[in-house]
Amino acid sequence: MRKEKFIYNTQSLQYEKAVTPLRVKIIRTLGYTLAVTLTSVVIISIANNFFPSPKEQAQQREIEQMEYHYSAMNNQIELMSKVLNNVQDRDASVHRMLFGMDPIDKDVWNSGVGGHERYANLTKFKNTGDLLIATQEKVDKLKNQLAIQSLSLEKIQQLAADKEVMLASVPAIKPVRSDKMKTTNMPKTIELSTTLAASPAKVIEHVCRSALLEYVSRGVLRVVPVEPPRFPEKWSEGQYRANLYLFGFLPVGWQVIGIEPETRCDETWSIRDNGYGWAIKAWYHTMEVTPIGEESYYTDRITLDAGVLTPMVTVFVKLLYGHRQRRWQKLVANDFDYDAA
Repeated sequence: MRKEKFIYNTQSLQYEKAVTPLRVKIIRTLGYTLAVTLTSVVIISIANNFFPSPKEQAQQREIEQMEYHYSAMNNQIELMSKVLNNVQDRDASVHRMLFGMDPIDKDVWNSGVGGHERYANLTKFKNTGDLLIATQEKVDKLKNQLAIQSLSLEKIQQLAADKEVMLASVPAIKPVRSDKMKTTNMPKTIELSTTLAASPAKVIEHVCRSALLEYVSRGVLRVVPVEPPRFPEKWSEGQYRANLYLFGFLPVGWQVIGIEPETRCDETWSIRDNGYGWAIKAWYHTMEVTPIGEESYYTDRITLDAGVLTPMVTVFVKLLYGHRQRRWQKLVANDFDYDAA
């Protein structure tokens, strides 16, 4: 039974029963209710954040697994994109060149898939929306590039078929004597090798450095990067445009350095520059390193096509790469000190 409260009235000198006003009762009730509500919210928030239910734990694990698989999928998409870009580079520098076709425009190749609200339905996912959009954009771009490359190959296939028909109509007897035929426009291959008194791992490490290009060419040719404005410290797959200056000051045009992935066949390591320039239609420079005991057998193999300028360019390339290999020997002798003269 609830106890009753009494208060002493100093006026009447009597004890009177205490009566709580309704307003006070309402305020007290609201205060208790608010306190209980806030306490419940805090307890539930702490419980959800630090003591999730088994169902929430399972959902969190699924989200983490999904993010991991999407990340792996992104890496695979990037790898496939690099392979496709390599196919496109070969298509532009080999197949299309053989048939006298212009390369696929870079703006067309790297074009997007249009529509600023194309992925609006994915933005509603607060936790995974950005990941989903990034993955979908890469997939759409890859699909677009595959379609472009497929059309290019179909066109080349048609040109090859037309070429085959044309060749079938060429008479078997040469209309011109062999000794009178000009072959100066044929691609030329130059190969120079040298033995370096350094381990293959050390030589490969410096072949991959962009600083080596400036060092071995110094005195004959200066290579100034244009796009990008600076070469990376270590070469990576891609194209780099540079201006060329004979003897360091006389401009002789521009050149695109097209770095392809490293390869290894048995014990021989190699990397190739698949480039071109203002006067050179095709430039394939392969650098090979083969171990010979504790030393390295280094080879420069260059195949080039400069049209009517091929003979003159071939002579210059032989002189340049002879100079480069002598600079290689000097670099090894100076214990790979690039600051040495």
